[in-house]
This record gives sequence, structure tokens and C-alpha cells, in this order.
Amino acid sequence: MNYLKYTQYVYLVFSGFFIYDAFSKYNAGDSPWLSAIIAVVSLFMFFF
Repeated sequence: MNYLKYTQYVYLVFSGFFIYDAFSKYNAGDSPWLSAIIAVVSLFMFFF
């Protein structure tokens, strides 16, 4: 059960990835909304 203290940081990794994905989609002219929502939810899950 030692891995449970590291699983909270997975949310930060996912949030960073989806922020990057949303930014790159925005610059390409695509719709970044789904990636931005996933990034916000994963950041919320990290803090709570």
C-alpha cells in the first residue's frame, strides 16, 4: 500500500498533460474545451 501516497501526483501529471494538449489544440485552431475540462477536473482532484 506504499504506492497510494504517490497516486495523488498522477493527477498533477494528467493535469499538466491536458493543459499542454489544450494549449496546442488552441494554437492549431481546434476546440480545446474537452482537454481544458479534464485538466481542471484533475487539478481539482489533486487538491481535494
